[in-house]
Amino acid sequence: MFGASLTASVNFGGVTLTSISAYEQVGRTTIEDTDASPNNVLTATYIDRPQQFSQEVRLQSREGGTVNWIVGGYYFRDKLVTESAFDILRVLRDPDDLAGTFDPVNSIGNFAYPYTQRTESWAAFAQADVKLSDRLTLTGGLRYSVDNIDFDFHSFFDDVVVVPVLDFTDSKTFKDLSWRAALSFQATDDLLFYASSSKGYNSGGFAGGSSSDPAQLQPFRSEKLYAYEAGFKSDLLGRTLRFNAAAFYYDYRDLQVFVFDTSGVIPVQRKLNAGNAALYGVEAELQAKPSRYFNAFINASLLHARYKDFTALAAEDYSGNKLVNAPAYAISAGFAVTQPLPGDSALRLRVDGSFQSETFLTPDNARGNRVEAYGIANARLSWLSRNEGLELALWAKNITGTRYMTYVSPVITMDQINYNDPATYGVQAVLKF
Repeated sequence: MFGASLTASVNFGGVTLTSISAYEQVGRTTIEDTDASPNNVLTATYIDRPQQFSQEVRLQSREGGTVNWIVGGYYFRDKLVTESAFDILRVLRDPDDLAGTFDPVNSIGNFAYPYTQRTESWAAFAQADVKLSDRLTLTGGLRYSVDNIDFDFHSFFDDVVVVPVLDFTDSKTFKDLSWRAALSFQATDDLLFYASSSKGYNSGGFAGGSSSDPAQLQPFRSEKLYAYEAGFKSDLLGRTLRFNAAAFYYDYRDLQVFVFDTSGVIPVQRKLNAGNAALYGVEAELQAKPSRYFNAFINASLLHARYKDFTALAAEDYSGNKLVNAPAYAISAGFAVTQPLPGDSALRLRVDGSFQSETFLTPDNARGNRVEAYGIANARLSWLSRNEGLELALWAKNITGTRYMTYVSPVITMDQINYNDPATYGVQAVLKF
């Protein structure tokens, strides 16, 4: 893995010109015993070589005026080359007669699915904050985006001899104009009210994967989000207590959703457009810091998230189902207490935890993919040197040993189920310089 970035700014009196350049390339090779059994049922080899370059240039006004503005442009280029494969049902083959026991008709052999995807994106954006009065500010912004995606896919069995399965090439261009409007009112120095409305955009594209049917590679459309939010931010009791709350409504159009297609050689995770979805709810956060040696927090949220209309593969109707990983309620809380020691060092204890209601890992809301409500707790005890330049810590994560599913997918004759990390303990040294 290699990455580098360069940021440069030049001040021209009342405006600042900023350039941000970045490059990254990664090479990954992973061999996975997918079936996780003593028998060689399914072995995956994942090989990915992505390369990315981005360039942003923006011109920004100096803060403090009646109108504060920013304009700019963004360019992004990405090339993804994959050479992944699945070795399927090698347990049924004779190692002394690989040719005779190679059976691509019944999906027995090494199934490769290399593809190359090139993405080129441009965007222009502008935003302005206009002070209508000393306490009232209006914000408006626009962003125009163009995304070009070229996709070249092949799949074949290449064990002993090459047996072609699928060749697929396509290109798509996606365009969008996004916007944001907001109004904020500074009622007092310690109380801010705000309301906003915005439209967001997530480009369409191609999902790739171990496909054997052209239908599995059809492009998905761009996702659009219309978001509305209103709330307040406050500092109370001499700024020893902070209380923020907000209500929101999200209207998704052509929401992009992953589903499993089991019609081909092996199950394929496809990305589809789920029609429309609606999310609304409230969230609140409370932070207390009565002294420099103690602070505490509690965050809570209520959420209603449903697919409004979603017809998936084989005409399955998921309309009205809960969105994936969307708990109806969630809460997190914690505290940190510091005990000063001689020599300007200190001991610090931090304890935090969270709890959430049930969720589903797949949009079909199948009971087997349901994650029951759960809670976890963590702790950290640290010794801190003067100015916190050195920290020596004992830590514990998931102290209660709570176990819950994080991922599930079909794998030929079984399901692959991933779980969270168990109770974990460790030591850590942190040096700041």
